[in-house]
Amino acid sequence: MTQNPVVRSVLSAVAVAAGGFILLNLTFVAYVLFVSALDVVLPGKGGEAHAWVHALELGLFVLLVGGASWWVLRSGLRSLLKAAYLIVPLGVAYASLGVLLSRWPAVAVALGVLLFAVVLGYLRRTAQPWIYMYALVLVSTAMLTITLTGTGMAFRITPTALNFPDTNVGATAPPMSLTVTNVLSLSLIHISEPTRPY
Repeated sequence: MTQNPVVRSVLSAVAVAAGGFILLNLTFVAYVLFVSALDVVLPGKGGEAHAWVHALELGLFVLLVGGASWWVLRSGLRSLLKAAYLIVPLGVAYASLGVLLSRWPAVAVALGVLLFAVVLGYLRRTAQPWIYMYALVLVSTAMLTITLTGTGMAFRITPTALNFPDTNVGATAPPMSLTVTNVLSLSLIHISEPTRPY
């Protein structure tokens, strides 16, 4: 890497942004796969499941990400890698607040601001490198922009490739597919199923 501190800082910032958002996108794909696996064992299926099933799935995934984050952020990895990874738990926390509090967006934003303040306070109090605060500001700004503008990354899962019979009406469902659309390289999840005519 270059010896010029300005160039080194700019390259570090670009690496954290690119690496962090790639990791965040992979995390959201992992969430979709995690939920799909849990749908096999939990009551209900997809959009037919009770609200508590979706909250349980999200809660379990947040715990998994939290455990992985605790391990990664306390490891001996370089600060640059940890800063890139810091985008993952923060992005998951912001997205989870948005999902769980979707009926009260002002509350979700207020709790997001509180989360930002707490994490920033911790980073400053423990004198962490600037790159961590950069990652915090980057993901917080991106998720707030997504919230306020409604843009984001959409994952669409629709029953397709399986052609399984629908036991309720005796029809055949369309095949299963996963469509990923990335808008402005920002991440959010939108899972939708086709509406059924009954």
